[in-house]
Amino acid sequence: MDERLTMRIEDMTQVIAFRKDIRDTLSRYAFSAHEREEILLAFTELGTNLYIHAPHGLIEIAFPTEEAPSVRIRSSNVLSEGAIGPGTDGGHPGSSRGLGIGLSSLHRLMDRAEVKVADGAFVVTCEKWLHKSSGG
Repeated sequence: MDERLTMRIEDMTQVIAFRKDIRDTLSRYAFSAHEREEILLAFTELGTNLYIHAPHGLIEIAFPTEEAPSVRIRSSNVLSEGAIGPGTDGGHPGSSRGLGIGLSSLHRLMDRAEVKVADGAFVVTCEKWLHKSSGG
């Protein structure tokens, strides 16, 4: 079964509510408590970035399957004309709105993290693999 949660982020209360749904769903998988917290922290970073820098951005989380034994979080937003990253401030690290500093933490929290501009959208994808030795 392919289990996914998708939400358009328009306010911070959605990030908080969606985090609770993710926490509940993650409890059904063999991630350690530490790994679950890393996944939730990565989600919170991406959701907060969408809320602050790119209202109406989309975030999706796909849970492990036999074919894809990992949690994958993908956030995306359509770029405004002339922008090089989320929002309208150019979206570069060190911008006046602080964009990019938290994104670097994804490489530490998750097993894979990728940030790119594709098809007129700023897309961040990260994964945490489900290891057979993981335990709750």
